[in-house]
Amino acid sequence: MASAFLRLTVAAVIGVDAATVPANVRLFFSGYAEGSSNNKYLEIYNAGTESANLGDWAFPTVSNGPATPGVYEFWNIFTAGAVLEPGKVYVIAHGSAAQKILDVTNQTYTYLSNGDDGVKLAYGTEADHVYVDAVGDFQADPGTGWDICGEVAGTVDHTLVRKTSVTAGNPDWDASRGTTADNCEWVVYPKDEWKYVGVHQVGGGGKNVTTPTEAVLNCSTASPVSISEVQGNASTSPMVGEVVVLKGVVTADLQGTYGGFFMQEIDGGDNDSSTSDGIYVADGSVVVSQGDLVVVRGMVKENYEETQLVAVSAIDVCGKAPLPMPYFLDILPTRDTSKTILEPLEGMLIMLSPVMVTDTYNLARYGEMTLSSGWNPVASQVFDPLSKEHAEMYDLYRDTLMLDDANPSQNPDPVPYPGTGMTYDSYIRTGDTLTNVTGPLSYAFSLYKIQKTPGFPAPAVQHTNPREETPPDVKGRLRIAGFNVLNYFNGDNPGVAFSDRLNRGASNADEFAKQRKKTLSAIAPVDAAVVGLLEIENDGFGLGSAVQDIVDGLKAATAPLTYTPVTFNVTDGKIGTDAIANAIIYQPKLVSVVGQAILDSSVDPMFRSINRPTLAVTFKEVSSGNEFTVVVNHLKSKGSSCVACCADPDSTFVGNCNGVRTNATKAMGKWLKTHPTGSTTDDILIIGDLNAHHYETPIQTLITEFGYVDMIDKFTSKETSSSYVYKGLASYLDHALASSTLMRNITMVMAWKINADENRALDYNTEYKSASQVTSLYNDGPFRSSDHDPIIIGLYLPLVVPEQVTPVATTMAPVATTMAPVASTRSPTVATTTVAPVAAAMAPVATTMAPGSVTVTKVKGTMALDVPSCKAFTQRTGAVGAVAAGIANATGVDVKSLEVALTCSRRLTSEGLFARRLEAVNGAYEITVPEGSATITADSVGSAITTAGSDGLTRKIAAAMTAVGITDIAVKVTSISTPTVSTFKAEVAATTTKAGSQTEVAATTTKATSSTASMQASSLALAVLFSAVAFASV
Repeated sequence: MASAFLRLTVAAVIGVDAATVPANVRLFFSGYAEGSSNNKYLEIYNAGTESANLGDWAFPTVSNGPATPGVYEFWNIFTAGAVLEPGKVYVIAHGSAAQKILDVTNQTYTYLSNGDDGVKLAYGTEADHVYVDAVGDFQADPGTGWDICGEVAGTVDHTLVRKTSVTAGNPDWDASRGTTADNCEWVVYPKDEWKYVGVHQVGGGGKNVTTPTEAVLNCSTASPVSISEVQGNASTSPMVGEVVVLKGVVTADLQGTYGGFFMQEIDGGDNDSSTSDGIYVADGSVVVSQGDLVVVRGMVKENYEETQLVAVSAIDVCGKAPLPMPYFLDILPTRDTSKTILEPLEGMLIMLSPVMVTDTYNLARYGEMTLSSGWNPVASQVFDPLSKEHAEMYDLYRDTLMLDDANPSQNPDPVPYPGTGMTYDSYIRTGDTLTNVTGPLSYAFSLYKIQKTPGFPAPAVQHTNPREETPPDVKGRLRIAGFNVLNYFNGDNPGVAFSDRLNRGASNADEFAKQRKKTLSAIAPVDAAVVGLLEIENDGFGLGSAVQDIVDGLKAATAPLTYTPVTFNVTDGKIGTDAIANAIIYQPKLVSVVGQAILDSSVDPMFRSINRPTLAVTFKEVSSGNEFTVVVNHLKSKGSSCVACCADPDSTFVGNCNGVRTNATKAMGKWLKTHPTGSTTDDILIIGDLNAHHYETPIQTLITEFGYVDMIDKFTSKETSSSYVYKGLASYLDHALASSTLMRNITMVMAWKINADENRALDYNTEYKSASQVTSLYNDGPFRSSDHDPIIIGLYLPLVVPEQVTPVATTMAPVATTMAPVASTRSPTVATTTVAPVAAAMAPVATTMAPGSVTVTKVKGTMALDVPSCKAFTQRTGAVGAVAAGIANATGVDVKSLEVALTCSRRLTSEGLFARRLEAVNGAYEITVPEGSATITADSVGSAITTAGSDGLTRKIAAAMTAVGITDIAVKVTSISTPTVSTFKAEVAATTTKAGSQTEVAATTTKATSSTASMQASSLALAVLFSAVAFASV
């Protein structure tokens, strides 16, 4: 009898047949809001003792008056898999509601009530269900809204909270809403009162019993739990959903930007390294300041995997407290250890040792930069994508922290870094170093962030990757360059209008004028004989075309350069069907065109039309008659998929369309073997954006199957070289691949670092910039003229034309001459030489040397050196000569036949891959082996270097440095390459040399004397010949 009475009582309260609802599950609406804009929500509470599977529940609605009175119009279900635990709430909110609402939201739903739309809570299926609770009804349109608790139209522009005395739902809306504040089941609050959302409590028995969020809180009576207890030692808090009181000092006041603040325990917290002592409080209702000691009541929530205190109902400021000492990170963790190391620091103040900036892409848009303890090349540039090392490499990167400006707004003005704000001249580049980085550690969207915090020193920028104001010296007689001109579209006639959907470049004439100036300022100083242009509008070569526009601009430059575009016999002057194409321009005074050809799918179906057609042009050098072929490419990108077009599977290792690019380079290799330009030369240079890295199959196909050599790797190494930065990873997609016959005539290959390391806000675009930034972030100079760095190749050693000697006819008395020491770039010192007296009377003699060539043998190699400061070392007088002298001493060669180049770079470390950035020096040497020597040969030189090894060369160089007075710099050779040998013909220009009495030869350190004029002439001719060979690379 007692159980039957209980069942009847429960049924009466719930309003349905209790047998149809699980006995220990009691769901009802605990909150409702219809506020300004889209600030709407429904809150459902589980007052039972068992979890509710919300897949068995629904919240059907009607819009205004239903079509059929008493029948719902829309059957709305909960998110799949949702479960509501006992004592917890489930919040459904509009997707554009205020952040404080969304912080506690479990599900978004667009069509929540406007005050006159009824909603009910139903258990069961759409075909068989019962109603458990209601806000509004399904009978008729109430007009503006329903009256509730004596409030006219209280369901509009109000927040409703269920009284704590209500322990179950009530499907009888009229009974639930009552007629007065006393006989209704709700408390009516003003519009946009949201502090009750996300937490609810039942019990207390009276109609006005408050929820915990309304209780008074002050410093003297608060009984806080520790922040570390809330954080726990796992990735999520053990107290999610609980209302807690916390006490701590405000470490970062971000209420003016993010609407919250960070707080941290005082007195060192719990001294447990596995738990954090800090937390973010998502509330701005009570003004707090850095250094305030506060107590806060709110609900614990994991917001995008960051533990936060939300739904804050009370804050009391207790006074001031000293800030805790920031936790010092001397090195950022690797990717595979970041969660373990950084999670226990979430919400706490941290301080970083100097770190490298590896990505500034979103600096001007969102005020954030990626930081790293080390430089991060793309893995497939260093290792085979199928290798174990490649798989492990990304895990070992230390780019695990982002510096944020603590402001969610877009397009900040000023841009927060560096210093007081970025301008064109006050810049920050990838590869630069930041010091004084201090702030609270946060986590959002799978990223750990350190927030820029008022009250701490601003991060300071050290330009460890300074701008290169002039192009690198690649030494050759000719320079070849590959330039990506970043969608250079110059407007209609014959191209497309700036407003046309096919336009990929400047949005209007003003933007294009800026782009044009930057592009020309980058191309002109290189003074290349041949320039390959990528991403240029595909509108032919004639008057008004984009290519001709660049040519015209170069002719009008401060130092005019006369270029001509290479034209191709194609329909409408367009190469391929894409909006952009490749193009080639050249200087006729330096080279002439021998022949040209195009590779596309009509030539070889393996070369898919999704690639831009490849251009090959054979040129002849005007001064020598040498022929060489330049091949310009822009293959399919790694972005969009090639599955549908080409059955090429997507790849997370090397990007999409790798098969398409591999087939393209295979087709290219076969095509070039046919000499498609009509020239028989095998001297071929492949340049352009192949959209592939060194160890990816498109590049390896050209290397292993067709014998091409990666000249960037040869001269500057694939581990350290880059011409493009994407998501913090540096690489070179822009290549210089030489045939084996051309390789020996290439003097140097380098990227001019003007684009990839620069922030994109410095380009010509005006979007996302304030009026002042349009001016302050722009300059006509070359920096950020594109997103790829140009690649510059030096070709052919300079021709040596011996100095003309003026004839002298005189009779001179015996003379003894002492020659003073002469400083040389090849040798630290040159000993003085005393020449014995010679008395002779000599008539002028004329000697003519016919043009010709000599055989030159060179031994080349590279080495890596560690020094305290690369810049200080390479700019130190005598340093280059000391390195040359050390190599000369190790090999036995004359230092005058040796040339050394030293450059600063970033590279891997031997311990912990990419663990730190070292002050590293890249050294390249080139030794000219004397012809006919029995003791100094290419084999003996190479063997001596290999035998000396890193330690031996270190000692030799150190001794040479001491000899010239450099004793304050410690140098260590860390690695040497295997020396390579090349033999080739060097041209000697035709000259007529006149000799007279006591004639001096500038290339020697002693005087040549003879008793007969014919002997002197012969000696002079030999000296000139030696000069042409030994110093051909000066």
